Amino acid sequence: MTRWCLLLLLAAVLGEVQVPRYDFKVYHFKSKSRYLRNLRQLESECESRCARDGPQDSIAHLACTRKCESKECYQELYGADELEPGEVDVRARSFRGCVLDSLHRADDS
Repeated sequence: MTRWCLLLLLAAVLGEVQVPRYDFKVYHFKSKSRYLRNLRQLESECESRCARDGPQDSIAHLACTRKCESKECYQELYGADELEPGEVDVRARSFRGCVLDSLHRADDS
């Protein structure tokens, strides 16, 4: 009986805790895209450039790499709320999808 009371109390307390909702534009990332090779090459080049010339802090290094890949996608997904130390990057897949879209648009032009 005591366990059930504790569980009910815990559920009531957790029910009152509001988890902040995080909204961002979702781009679909398909791992079989024909532009995936181009994306991987771009990621590799930007990673090397930022490792050589960029900041050593892991969050700043990631930001440098992503800005190098696509300033527009970075601004759209991270501009208003940049990553913080320890934060799980739930926007990473969407960022890759955005970069793939921009590669696709550039190829169509």
